[in-house]
Amino acid sequence: MLLLGASGDLTSRLLMPAIAELAEAKLLPPQLTIVGSARTAWSTAEFRQHIATQLARHSRVAASTRDDVVSRLDYQATDVTRAEDVRRLVGGPERPGTLVYLALAPSLIEPVLHALASAKLGPSDAVAIEKPFGVDLASARRLNGVLRCELPEPTVFRIDHFLSDELVRRVSALRFLNRIFEPVWNATHVERVDVSWLESLTLEGRAGYYDHAGALRDMVQSHLMEVMALVVMEEPSRSDAASYRAARLEALRAVATPTIDEIRSRTLRARYTAGAIGTRRVPSYVDEPGVDARHGTETYASLTLAVESMRWSGVPFTLRSGKAFATSSAEIAIHFRALPRYVVEAWPGVEPNSLRLGLTEPYVRLATTLNGPDRVAESRALELCASPPRRSVYANLILDMLRGDPALFILGEEAEEAWRVIDPVIQAWHASEVPMREYAAGAPAPPSGERRRPTTISVATQAP
Repeated sequence: MLLLGASGDLTSRLLMPAIAELAEAKLLPPQLTIVGSARTAWSTAEFRQHIATQLARHSRVAASTRDDVVSRLDYQATDVTRAEDVRRLVGGPERPGTLVYLALAPSLIEPVLHALASAKLGPSDAVAIEKPFGVDLASARRLNGVLRCELPEPTVFRIDHFLSDELVRRVSALRFLNRIFEPVWNATHVERVDVSWLESLTLEGRAGYYDHAGALRDMVQSHLMEVMALVVMEEPSRSDAASYRAARLEALRAVATPTIDEIRSRTLRARYTAGAIGTRRVPSYVDEPGVDARHGTETYASLTLAVESMRWSGVPFTLRSGKAFATSSAEIAIHFRALPRYVVEAWPGVEPNSLRLGLTEPYVRLATTLNGPDRVAESRALELCASPPRRSVYANLILDMLRGDPALFILGEEAEEAWRVIDPVIQAWHASEVPMREYAAGAPAPPSGERRRPTTISVATQAP
């Protein structure tokens, strides 16, 4: 396994702890070696010491497991954009099957892929590319072209780590392994669907990336669009990776490209101002270290999309994500249509059903109506709690890559379809077609089902 970008935060905080987790569970191939590479002028001993320190900080495995993982490490300082350096790093045709993991900034992916092409990777090799896959539709198409023409033999794993999250994967299990849900999973019974990922976290030192991405690119395009696809997709024709990925792709193809009028009326962008989250004082986003106010970066994004399919025609899907709220909340909320008026009039208090699936907590909540005293309806929530995830998200995706299972990695066309939907929104926002709004850090999160201008966000309108 080659880790390109081995000196970065992703390797220290997520990848190596995930590998240690797999080692603890005896799930790593016995002969697996891990070669880190970056421009940092470390020796192998210095790299091992660095990773040992990070594992002690970020993982909970036994000391013997940490020692085992560290003993597998090697390091080579390399400029991964130079073909000759990459060829030397990858090795010759006698090498064992190699997984090349690009834990790199988006701007480096394309030149690194060109350099990798000269290394003659074969069908026993694989390349893993971290999100985001490109920065817009044009760059995603360009990357897919490079992979298709210059790296046709190795397996390509385009990573969206949300799909490896056991809680996110429950959407498919709930739908397709239970007869009671799929018959009402359509526009006849569903009024609207909300997919939310709202955080109390702020930048947490990620300004270098986040101030160029923003909530729309960082969360909605790469993650929430895929979660939406799991709700929208038809049941796969077979229980294999190709069928599952094809069903997700068809779901994204059915999402309508928003028009400029829809973008103006059905999207919202905002950023946080100074406030308090619990006892922690938070500066305005534009005053955070590393932020350039001229970028006009949003920390909250919401957009409502239409799906042009027989199953979902007329059902609005709202995707929203934001930072610096009072509490964190992440869920899929499926709101069912109200009962006919004559039933509502005969039963005071009856409310529409809703189904909520937690994306960070293992709950499934079904709002139901029961018979109360004196023929008055009472609303009650039926709640089920699934078993907590056995492994971290990155442990799951690394294990799937080592096993060669592509089911939970996105197709190149999937990435392009997501950008096809989001690109017009980004362009309209950059042209100030949608005003930048503000909300105080520590404000309550907007309620599920928010419409054009929720009061918790529309504190002020600010020029971008």
